[in-house]
Amino acid sequence: MLVSTKHKFAFLSNRKCASSSLIESLGPYCDITMGRDHRLRHLSFGDYQKHVLPLLVEKVGGEARDYQVFCLFREPVDWLFSWYRFRTREEISPTVTPNHWEYTGNISWSEFLDECLKERPAAFADLPPQHHFVQGMDGTSDGLTIFPYEEFDRFLEAISARIGEPVDVVNWNVSPKLQDGPTKADYRRCRKALAADYQIYDAIRKNPEAPGFVGKVVSKIKKTIPTQT
Repeated sequence: MLVSTKHKFAFLSNRKCASSSLIESLGPYCDITMGRDHRLRHLSFGDYQKHVLPLLVEKVGGEARDYQVFCLFREPVDWLFSWYRFRTREEISPTVTPNHWEYTGNISWSEFLDECLKERPAAFADLPPQHHFVQGMDGTSDGLTIFPYEEFDRFLEAISARIGEPVDVVNWNVSPKLQDGPTKADYRRCRKALAADYQIYDAIRKNPEAPGFVGKVVSKIKKTIPTQT
């Protein structure tokens, strides 16, 4: 998570949406940088409203309530596949780190997806859904500007406009490349299984000319993902 009091914005680092790269690249422009400890790096919109915003209002003043709050949101199946790829990396393999709880290099993508969609997945596939990340304290994403991860250039233009100069993004913490990936059947299946995530993703993709999506469309999103085993 990042906050710039000078440029009056906050950036919330959704997992598997170039968060490490953006923290490294945007950090020099920001006054608050939470990026080293993963427990702080990925504070949700609700966390921001509950814990960070009150501190900003107390120390900076009421202007903090008007800061533009940005985040990225990824196509749901591609988001899961990114997790799978990330957890196949060599440094957590049995030869380097025996019995690492999140390693997925010993199972197929299909097996990983099956596990993710279970009601009680194993630890390596137990991933908080993206729609939880963008939920504020009132259960909506009102006041949050969400860009599709797939339209990264448009997001970068918006954040650069806030800062007043072009921002160069470095590649950081890149996941391994894999030959096999999601099938058309996987996307069809997850349309139902990840319905709450797709509700948001579809909404932010409807108007590519808009400067991001302020989440009034997403009202009282379901607290759990519908499961499909």
